[in-house]
Amino acid sequence: MSSVVGRIIAAFQSVAADIKSLRQIAPTCLVNFNGSGSTPTIRWGYNVASITKVSTGRYRVNFTTQMANINYVVAGSPTSAGLTDANGIVRARGGGMTVDYVEIVTGPGGVTSLSDYDTISVM
Repeated sequence: MSSVVGRIIAAFQSVAADIKSLRQIAPTCLVNFNGSGSTPTIRWGYNVASITKVSTGRYRVNFTTQMANINYVVAGSPTSAGLTDANGIVRARGGGMTVDYVEIVTGPGGVTSLSDYDTISVM
């Protein structure tokens, strides 16, 4: 094998290792949806099959492809022009993280009371 071919193969192997590392830290689920009303409307999503509204301020984000395990991170933000406290928080509901879906709750402040929001973004 020539040294040029060997260097090309080594470069491809290095790139493949970098891609594998990036895939382990890249978000595997992203969604932006309207949570007001009885049926959430997905505006844009990646690896999200559907959103189910469980109750006011409580949603189930159903994944298209399962997560590798239940040790994933959930982050998000809600906002709504119609609420006095228009900026709230999103958090995973305790016990609501599975490989198939995550249940989230939305509300103002410490999420002691739940609220629906016009725009909810989750990853």
